[in-house]
Amino acid sequence: MVLTFRSSRPAERVLIERGSDGTQRICRATQSDYNPKMWNLTLEHPSGMRWNGTFHGDGCTVNVALTQMLMDREIEYMHEIGRGHRPPPQPHDRNVRVDDFGQDIATASIVKRR
Repeated sequence: MVLTFRSSRPAERVLIERGSDGTQRICRATQSDYNPKMWNLTLEHPSGMRWNGTFHGDGCTVNVALTQMLMDREIEYMHEIGRGHRPPPQPHDRNVRVDDFGQDIATASIVKRR
C-alpha cells in the first residue's frame, strides 16, 4: 500500500515588481481551502497601502489576474513615487473649528459630573 501525503498549505502565487529605487510591490494570490478555483488576491505597495480582491479560475490564469491587479493600481503607485512612498494625506475635516489662520482649535473636553 502506498501512502501519499497532501500538503496542508494552500497554493500561493506571488508577483514582485522591483523599482529602480529598490522599492517593491507585492501581489499575492492564495488558493482557497474549500474551492480550488477560488483565489484571494492582495496587492501591497511600499507606502503600506493594501488592496484585496478575489479571482475565480484555474492556476494558469491567476497570473493574468495578478498582472491586471498591478496594472489597475499603476497610477496610485506613480503618485506614491512622487510622495516618496508615504501614505496619502488625510482629507481635511471641515467640521472642526479653526482660528483666523486656519489652524484647528482644540475644543474643551466635556466631563460629566455626578
